[in-house]
Amino acid sequence: MHLLLALVAAVQQLIPSQSLSATARMAVVTDAQGRDSTLLRVLAINDFHGALEPQVWPWSGGRQVGGAPALKPWLDSLARACLCTSLRLDAGDEMQGTPVSNFNYGRPAIAALDALGIDAAAIGNHEFDWSVDTLRARMADAHYRFLAANITDTTGLARPDWALPFTVIERGGTRIAVIGLALPETPETTTPKNVQGLAFRDPVAAVKRVLPQARAAADYVIVVAHIGAFCDADSSAASVPAGPTACRGEIIDLARGLDSGSVDLIVSGHTHSLVKHGRQRDSDRPGPVIRRRDRRGGLRPRCGPPRSARTDRDAFQRSGQSRPRAGGRDPHG
Repeated sequence: MHLLLALVAAVQQLIPSQSLSATARMAVVTDAQGRDSTLLRVLAINDFHGALEPQVWPWSGGRQVGGAPALKPWLDSLARACLCTSLRLDAGDEMQGTPVSNFNYGRPAIAALDALGIDAAAIGNHEFDWSVDTLRARMADAHYRFLAANITDTTGLARPDWALPFTVIERGGTRIAVIGLALPETPETTTPKNVQGLAFRDPVAAVKRVLPQARAAADYVIVVAHIGAFCDADSSAASVPAGPTACRGEIIDLARGLDSGSVDLIVSGHTHSLVKHGRQRDSDRPGPVIRRRDRRGGLRPRCGPPRSARTDRDAFQRSGQSRPRAGGRDPHG
């Protein structure tokens, strides 16, 4: 299961902290009075795949780790530690992958994400594994919005009423627009008949289409996408984000295709791979940093150069495994 922590902060001064590890100290930011000046902390997960219970992972040394009971206090503690506005996102593929979730058509996974306090989610390709009707039933169960700006009908002239392009969340006086993206290859990565009549359009064009409205409505704009990337092995093991040629994939193409400063953060998923990538778009305002957790599960925070009244982005993610799919349709909706 991938875990991703994204930190959006106003960086004015970096100071050491005795309570944090050497690598984590860089993530502490203060104002002139010594107060934490983080403006927004984004906590996100992706590719949950119904992983409700602890299990052994290749990197966990034979120990059972993870699961929803472990995620809840971890996310809560990170939100409390910030003393700032926080937001919780999911980058898709929530339900499909374990017997307890599959045999109940994803209901337990949605209940778990409700309990985790998720605020918005991208629509993953495996959300369609049981039919659109079942997906819509799970959407009705959720206390958060499912988002996909790039889903339309096959003509491209209309979108389904259940495929919201973005939502605006107001938290602590801060307005955050979250734009969702689905995987363009969804018809090839789920049962094709389940997405008949739907088209999964170009992500860059979809974001640009809704961006003016989203930017006008919010203080921050975040893209949460069930779209990923792959990095060279050496760059994935490095302690600093990879350069522009070390990582490749649709989420990297998305970041490069957007105008400088138009999006404040990109949260990605889908590829179940280690990604540490930072892209400096110009000297005034950098593009989003896409960064995932290392193979040992250790968090490696990083902050960019100090920028007054700007934002800094950090993301952490842990690698996961592919899960089996289950066919069929929820007879109870």
